[in-house]
Amino acid sequence: MKNSLMTASAALALAAGVLTAGYLIAEPGLAGASDYEESCGRTSGEQQPMEALLEKLRAEGWQRIEEVELEEGCYEVEGLGPDGRETELYIDAVTLDLVKQD
Repeated sequence: MKNSLMTASAALALAAGVLTAGYLIAEPGLAGASDYEESCGRTSGEQQPMEALLEKLRAEGWQRIEEVELEEGCYEVEGLGPDGRETELYIDAVTLDLVKQD
């Protein structure tokens, strides 16, 4: 009887762990998702064209824009920023506001 209680307790503990892990995966904010992932794609409205983003970056003094990708509501930009350093930006595709900079 004692072994079956221990086995049942272990099974319950394992099931609780699996459910908790599944919840954390389904709720990325709880699993430590980055701020930009939570911010991108949350703004409602029409997405700004990439040309508008490029004009904004040029006006801000970007020296070279190497790559621009649209992913999940954010433009991901890589290039040389105004300070001449390699920079990666995440820009909201609707508002063109900066979400994150690396």
